[in-house]
Amino acid sequence: MEISKAYIDINVILDLFLKRESRWEDVSELFHYSKRGKISLHTSPISFDTIYYILKRSGHSDSVSRKKLRILLNYVDPTEVNKTVIQEALDPKYKDFEDGIHIRCAENSRMDLIVTSKVKDFKQATIACYSPQTLLKLIKENKSD
Repeated sequence: MEISKAYIDINVILDLFLKRESRWEDVSELFHYSKRGKISLHTSPISFDTIYYILKRSGHSDSVSRKKLRILLNYVDPTEVNKTVIQEALDPKYKDFEDGIHIRCAENSRMDLIVTSKVKDFKQATIACYSPQTLLKLIKENKSD
């Protein structure tokens, strides 16, 4: 399976920034693959303001929060959010509106897959969804081919 473009769910980025449980190390490794050009990572521009808000609520200062977002831009490219994405995400089949936006951004931007720590929440996606750990395994398997 060729993996070139992956959409990163906001929770995966927060796993890294907030060093949640043991998941942040896998996310860090994914970001290193991105930096080396092995995979192209993308997320919704809406994620940036939500991440900023959560970082601030978690006790990070304004300058630290902004610095983390600047660093994020070295690894992750924003996708497009437009009227079509919002209209499609409002479809009742998406139980969670925010997840609907992420799914529609990923699919409309022709991503190969979605990376999320909550795979079960992305059942409505028409593209594959993997946890960071599973995606790392796939990348390593492809590397040895």
